[in-house]
Amino acid sequence: MYYNSSSAALIYEHRKNLFNEFSNIESSKKITWLYFIVIFYNLYCLAVVITSALTLFLGLNFLLPHTFNYSALLALVFILAFYGLHQKTISLYTEKEVHESHLSQSLNIPQSRRVSIQADLEEYFKKEKPFLNPDLSMTILADHLKVPKHHLTEVMNADMGMNFFQYVNKFRVEAVMKMLTDPRNHFSVEAIGYECGFSSKSSFFTVFKNLTGKTPSEYKKSIQKVF
Repeated sequence: MYYNSSSAALIYEHRKNLFNEFSNIESSKKITWLYFIVIFYNLYCLAVVITSALTLFLGLNFLLPHTFNYSALLALVFILAFYGLHQKTISLYTEKEVHESHLSQSLNIPQSRRVSIQADLEEYFKKEKPFLNPDLSMTILADHLKVPKHHLTEVMNADMGMNFFQYVNKFRVEAVMKMLTDPRNHFSVEAIGYECGFSSKSSFFTVFKNLTGKTPSEYKKSIQKVF
């Protein structure tokens, strides 16, 4: 049970760290299927322990049927094999990156340095528009700004109230809105999303609606009504 619980905690931590590392997060990076398997197996083990305890201490004939045990384990093996073979390689954190991630939670960066990092970050995004690159990551950004990743993460999270994913996609949504309001633009909504740095239609629509409360198509229609 300890191993299973630790596995679930590690996967949860991985999924949470994705938002401070990548600007586009595909489903393969989230490894939702593996998270489901670990949670399901934890619940299965808990059910086995409870029923065994009831049988042993209270004398109840409450053992799980063998067909249930075999079916549950067979389903887990099938899911693990099917999704495991289709799983793309995911980025693994090095020992140094894990240490820096924990270090960022207790950093004491001088205020002047925080202000400088934030100013450089905002200027870089306004001038160079790195958010148009769908493969933009925290590593790439830190290399360009010559700032340690954990310093950037700390400034974004603590001073700007956003993680890396939210910060980058805020600029992308603003770029999309600008293109949608341009009457000379004749690109489709999906093409505009790709043009502004989104890597998939689903992530584009999800992020846009979370920030504006409307889908891109609904926003475009509302703009057309105004004009």
